[in-house]
Amino acid sequence: MDPDSISVEVPNGILFIRDPAFWDFPEPQREGAVWANSRGICMSCMHEQEGPTDVTVGAASAIKGTEHLKYDGQLETPSRRVLVAIVPGETILEQKVLNTKTRVRVWTDGHPATATVIIALE
Repeated sequence: MDPDSISVEVPNGILFIRDPAFWDFPEPQREGAVWANSRGICMSCMHEQEGPTDVTVGAASAIKGTEHLKYDGQLETPSRRVLVAIVPGETILEQKVLNTKTRVRVWTDGHPATATVIIALE
C-alpha cells in the first residue's frame, strides 16, 4: 500500500485513527498528546486556526518516521481498513490493511500541537 498524504485544517486540533467498525475512543486528557485504546486513537495536532496539519498514512515499509515517536501499539481492524478522521466524523485518509489487528506507529514534529503526523501501519 502506497502512502497517502493530505494537508488539512483540523477542527478542534484532534485527529482520530480507527477501523470504520468502531467509534470507541478514549477521552482526551489534559496530559499528553495521544490517547488510545484497542479500538481507536485520538491525538492532538495543529488547530485549524493556527494552520494546516500534514498527515501521511501508509505501510510501515514505505513510511519514514521522525525522531518523535508518539505512539506504538495495536489497533483492532476487523474491517481491514484504517481511517484517519476529523470532527465531525469526516474521513480524510483511508488505508487497507492485511490483518484484523494492526500495529500502528505515529510520529510527529515533537510539538503537542504538531503540524506533522506520520502514521505507519503493519
